[in-house]
Amino acid sequence: MAFINAKLETLVRYLGMVFLLIAIPFTIISDYILMNNSFIFLLYVISFFLWLLFFILLKFEIDLITDNEIILQKLLLIFTCIMGIVSILLIIFLMELRFLILYLIQTISIIMLIYCWNFSLSIFKRKKYIFILSGVVYLLLTLVFDIPSLNINKISDIFVFENFFRIVSVLLTLIGLIFIILGELRMKKKGLLNYI
Repeated sequence: MAFINAKLETLVRYLGMVFLLIAIPFTIISDYILMNNSFIFLLYVISFFLWLLFFILLKFEIDLITDNEIILQKLLLIFTCIMGIVSILLIIFLMELRFLILYLIQTISIIMLIYCWNFSLSIFKRKKYIFILSGVVYLLLTLVFDIPSLNINKISDIFVFENFFRIVSVLLTLIGLIFIILGELRMKKKGLLNYI
């Protein structure tokens, strides 16, 4: 009976999670266009890819991954820090400062979006806070650093290849966050959801 009562809210939550998942490839394509540099993009992909792979494998509940989740997260964090330091040094010595800023902002941004998607349907309070915080950080970084750099002078410019992917990724993330939060608030109001 509870499932029937929460059917609409559950659907809305899952739709929100799907929107967040679709936002990830849109963001990656947008970042590739924005970076306009294969070397920086390669460093960027190496920095986030293992996180994405790890969270996807978690969704499939593979024993090796779920049994060692905390250890693997710590190893990934260490790898990301090392990768970040190596990337920063490479960019400082080989390229301009603007590429360093671009790399750091886009890497943090995509990792935040991946975290947001991963914890989107969690009913654990701590993970729900991570979901909201990571989503907000992603949106803030994108709105402050990326959107102003887009060349939009009229409505039709939104559909220009360079602008389209970034705008869609922001909209998908925003809609995903709203859907999940509203769905869960309605479920809580009906007494059908309690965070642990």
